[in-house]
Amino acid sequence: MIKHRSPSRSYQAVHDSEGRRQQIAQFEASLAALRKELNLWWDRTAGLEPCQGPQLLSVRAKVRESAALERGIER
Repeated sequence: MIKHRSPSRSYQAVHDSEGRRQQIAQFEASLAALRKELNLWWDRTAGLEPCQGPQLLSVRAKVRESAALERGIER
C-alpha cells in the first residue's frame, strides 16, 4: 500500500531549513568515495598486501572526510 505525503510534509522534505538533507547526501557521497578507493586497493592487491604510501594516505583522507561530515550532521 502506498502512503501519500501531506502537502506540509512534502514541503518540509523539499525546503529543509537546516540543510540536514544536504549534509546527509554529502556524507553518503563521501562514504561512496571511500568504498570506491577501498575497492580499487582490493583490485590492485587482491587484498593480500597492506595499504602503503599514496594508497594509505588516500584511504585515510577519505575516512577523515567522512568522519568530519558525519560529525557535522545535526541530530
